[in-house]
Amino acid sequence: MLQEIRDRAKGWVAWAIVILISIPFALWGIQSYLGTGGETVVAKVNGTEITERQFDQNVQRTRMQLRNRLGSSYDPNLFGGERLREQVLDSMIRDTVLLDASVSMGMRVSDQAVRAAILSERAFQQDGAFDNETYKRVLRLQGLTPAAYEAQLRERLLSSQLARAVTGTEFVTPSVVEESIRLLRQKRELTYLSLPYADFTPDELPSEDEIQTYYNEHQDLFQTPEQVRVAYLLLDAEQLASSVADVSNEELQNSYNERIDEFVEPEQRRIRHILLTVPADADDVGADAVKQRANELRERILAGEDF
Repeated sequence: MLQEIRDRAKGWVAWAIVILISIPFALWGIQSYLGTGGETVVAKVNGTEITERQFDQNVQRTRMQLRNRLGSSYDPNLFGGERLREQVLDSMIRDTVLLDASVSMGMRVSDQAVRAAILSERAFQQDGAFDNETYKRVLRLQGLTPAAYEAQLRERLLSSQLARAVTGTEFVTPSVVEESIRLLRQKRELTYLSLPYADFTPDELPSEDEIQTYYNEHQDLFQTPEQVRVAYLLLDAEQLASSVADVSNEELQNSYNERIDEFVEPEQRRIRHILLTVPADADDVGADAVKQRANELRERILAGEDF
């Protein structure tokens, strides 16, 4: 069967088989390319991108350096939170700024300086000496090759070179030195009294009744005096009068005439009435009775009587 396939796998048949086999691999490659996309950028400094992979590598390297430096005192919980990540990111941003400035100034780091930094790194040492296998193992744990690590180390040394150049050329005036020495050597005289805590500790704790009795007899010690917070505005008649310019009667009259509507109240009337009705079917006697009642009320109203 296999020999028959070999005999037939020639010419266009062979090409057809190759194409059929190649299509899935080609599609898998395209899908892989489209699925990965670009790396996540956590920060951008002067056009330089700091990727998430670089950031994670620096966080891991910082933890390893702290572990080697602190030894048994290293606490993973203390250096595993967001605070360490923020500090590492701030450091990477600062180093990127310094690196950009160093490159623009034409500064360089020699291969000897990179080698010396690697040999002095305690994370790469065994029994106090550099160990190549340890070096490779540590880099492998960080996902780095020696070439990639050395390139990153060269950049860190270059950025720190500018910082050292600035701090190394600083100077202090003699007056500042003298003031610092005076502060360091200053002395203070004091007097203190040591009061043993045991001297003030009661032999027996007071009972609830004793506490209540003491409170009742000394309630003034446990009360806050009444307090009032008042906000007020002081209006001094003399100061107000002095701030107002003298106004003549004519000016007052003119102002009144221009705004007379503001000083006049509309006429108002208050009306009260007493309703007396005459039934529609009332005779003359009934109508006269209502009229007589109305006259009596009129006389009482004119006399000033209240109703």
